[in-house]
Amino acid sequence: MNLSCVAVWARRVAVLCCVWWSVSAWAQLPAPPEIAARSYLLMDVSAGQVLAQQQADVPVEPASLTKLMSAYIVFDALKSGKITLQQTFPVSQRAWKMPGSRMFIDPKMQVPVEDLLKGMIVQSGNDATIALAEGVAGSVERFVQLMNDQAQALGMRNTSYKNPEGLTEPGHTTTAQDLAILSQRLLKEFPDRQRQQPQPAVVSRPQRRRLEDGSYASSRLLPDRHCQTRHAGPDGAPIALDRAGCHQRKRPSH
Repeated sequence: MNLSCVAVWARRVAVLCCVWWSVSAWAQLPAPPEIAARSYLLMDVSAGQVLAQQQADVPVEPASLTKLMSAYIVFDALKSGKITLQQTFPVSQRAWKMPGSRMFIDPKMQVPVEDLLKGMIVQSGNDATIALAEGVAGSVERFVQLMNDQAQALGMRNTSYKNPEGLTEPGHTTTAQDLAILSQRLLKEFPDRQRQQPQPAVVSRPQRRRLEDGSYASSRLLPDRHCQTRHAGPDGAPIALDRAGCHQRKRPSH
């Protein structure tokens, strides 16, 4: 057998070995986890590889994950210089009267963008989200149009926004696949915001004055040194803090 034949056979053996190792590795891959969710998608953002998914293209209500796109629009406005973190926005009656989770701001305030972002991202405040929407775009309706335009630009083809805060509304839907696209772009395009937003814990300090629904108003977000949320960074999910027991619990929906 001459050297050329030996080389051919060596290449064939090498190919067969590679195929065998690939099949063996594939056979050892763990099965996707069983999660009590109608739809999910797990992605390695660095590699852009989907690790597991289930009905990732089925329309679902995004609830407070709507605020991921609201944050994207505000971050983009900051990046372009349209607004600054120190700039203050007024609080409209519409923002003040928002139901659901709130930062507790009122029409007498002029609130810095930086604080409104904390109120929206850390506390999932619907009032803070409306104040940001009105401050950035001039109106909530215009802000929602920006959200939908950006969704199309990012390739989120099965997403339709009807509001910036995530309250249930007909036609307000997205998919796990589209949320994965948005999350990936948020991390890649605004890495500075990712470093700034994590907080040990933030609580609203109640005042004696009550709002129309009987809840207390608060004008400040204060760091709570005695309570740790135990998460390394922003995960896009709203977290409610039980101030008395300092427990974490996921807010089911608004």
